[in-house]
Amino acid sequence: MRAVLYSSFDLEPITILSIDPYIEGLLKERGRVSMPVYDIVKVVALSYNEATQARFRTVEIISERLVIHGKQTRMLFTANDESALLLQSVFLPGQYKEVQKEREKAKIAGMVSVIDVINKIG
Repeated sequence: MRAVLYSSFDLEPITILSIDPYIEGLLKERGRVSMPVYDIVKVVALSYNEATQARFRTVEIISERLVIHGKQTRMLFTANDESALLLQSVFLPGQYKEVQKEREKAKIAGMVSVIDVINKIG
C-alpha cells in the first residue's frame, strides 16, 4: 500500500511511503510503529568507541482512522519531520507517466551528448 506521511504539527505532506503488509497490519492493530533511520555517514577517522556505536534516529508513525461518507481509510502522521525525510519514498501512480517522460528526455539528451563527443573526436 502507498500512503502519504503527514506532519503532525501542520498537516503538511512529508513523503509518500510504500507500506509493507506486515507494517500495515501493525498500524491497524497498534496504531503506531517506530522505524529506524540511519544518519548519513561522513567518511572520517573514528576512535574505536565511536565506531562501535550505531548512529540512527527513529521515526514514529502514527495511524489515524478517517471515516468519510461511511468509507474508512487511514492517514499516517509523524512528529519526526526531518528524520522522516530520510525514509525511502515512492511515486504515486499518477506520477509514473511524468517521471517516465523525464527519464526518456534525460536518456535522449545523454545519447545526443555522446554522439556530439564522438563526432568531435572522429
